[in-house]
Amino acid sequence: MLVQILIMAGGFISFPIFTRILTKKEYGIMSLISITISIVGIFASGGLRHSAQRYYAEYKKKRQLQEFYSTAINSTILFGLAGVGISMLLFNLLIYFHIATPSYRSVFLCASVLIFVRVMFALIGCFYRAGERASIYSVFAILEKYAGMFLAIFFVSILFYGVFGYYLGLLFGEFLVLAGFTWFILKDMGFPKFFVSKKILFKMLAFGFPLIFMGFSGAILAMGDRYIIGYFMTTEDVATYSVPYNLSAYITAILVTGFDYAFMPRLMSEWDRSNPEIGQLLVGKILKIYCLIGLPIIFGVIALGEDIIVLLASQKYSGAVFILPYVITGEVLKGLLTPMTVGLMVSEKTKVLAKLTLFAAIVNILLNVAFVPLLGLKGAALSTLISYAMLLALGVKASSKLLKIKFPWISFLKYFISAVVMFIFLEFVKINILFSVFTGLLLYSVTLMAIDKESRLFLKDRMNFISVSEK
Repeated sequence: MLVQILIMAGGFISFPIFTRILTKKEYGIMSLISITISIVGIFASGGLRHSAQRYYAEYKKKRQLQEFYSTAINSTILFGLAGVGISMLLFNLLIYFHIATPSYRSVFLCASVLIFVRVMFALIGCFYRAGERASIYSVFAILEKYAGMFLAIFFVSILFYGVFGYYLGLLFGEFLVLAGFTWFILKDMGFPKFFVSKKILFKMLAFGFPLIFMGFSGAILAMGDRYIIGYFMTTEDVATYSVPYNLSAYITAILVTGFDYAFMPRLMSEWDRSNPEIGQLLVGKILKIYCLIGLPIIFGVIALGEDIIVLLASQKYSGAVFILPYVITGEVLKGLLTPMTVGLMVSEKTKVLAKLTLFAAIVNILLNVAFVPLLGLKGAALSTLISYAMLLALGVKASSKLLKIKFPWISFLKYFISAVVMFIFLEFVKINILFSVFTGLLLYSVTLMAIDKESRLFLKDRMNFISVSEK
């Protein structure tokens, strides 16, 4: 979890730099390219990185690890190269539909090669994680993020290469780290043999394909609206939309990652130990903590939205504040999906969730096609919010048939009231953003202590613990 937080923190470092140096058109193109390589990268992985983690121990036990390792490495090389070709075709479609211009072909080439680098890095990382050597993976994952990021900043801000410099820096930095990571795995596991076992490959693909399917659906649901905006509007509008979306994603990512990496493994282990009652109690606690943090994030970001955007993205994006309430609410709702649909996971019904995600993605695209020409960027943001709310409702309905989860409505109401009090204060008292954040959180906490007995008891227990520790 800490590694993922360090990786995501890089976004906060680079975000204010690129939004200021790049033009809105360049930032819009950058957003479209990033979405494209993310979507193609899902398919280019072939799902093999998930399969590598799933079957590593099995083939090690069978003493077929070298055969498994060679099949995974060689297949990923082929899939990664295919991904480079597919992404170039998709970029040509952006040119064909006049979303991008031919002058960006060199940028597209850099971005396409980046797909190959990333799928190889992800596969090697999964071998180390599956071999219970996550510390090595963690070091290289952090190096990959920051080497690419700092070189991208250097090329953009010092050499003024624009959006081309951004992807050139990412490519150089991530390739160098991949070279070091590859040297490590070759040292540990040797050179892969030049063959692919059809039996092993088909088994890996059979396991990984549903995950590809779900990943693709999730990516379209989260990012597909940028293509619609680019088609009906301009790349500058894509940039205006992307800034509050990226900002909301950075803010909520740490919260969501905390639950995925810290709480969910604990939750699954309770079911593995045949403790469903403890598991259900834990889900209730997870939902309480999530709402406790998520609600003030929503109201705080809405109240301070313009100040936050100007501080992090510059004055030229201040006009994007009107879509921030829809976007931040959608991002927080998205984070509720995992704990609220835990019944599907413990019952191994993840295919149901994959189908629901695909349905929500299709609805999102259709809503965007209908709303963007009429409402512009607000239509795109509203479409995404409706789609996330619908996915959550359908997921909860399907999951509740397998496992009943009690949502903490009383606690939710108390957190909501406290967040609204904070919001009203922030709307009327605006000195500077740091003062607003500090006083807003203080007021939220004080209000919650006043109306919630559980919070008062929690604080009392912590104070007693500190007192005993000091003694």
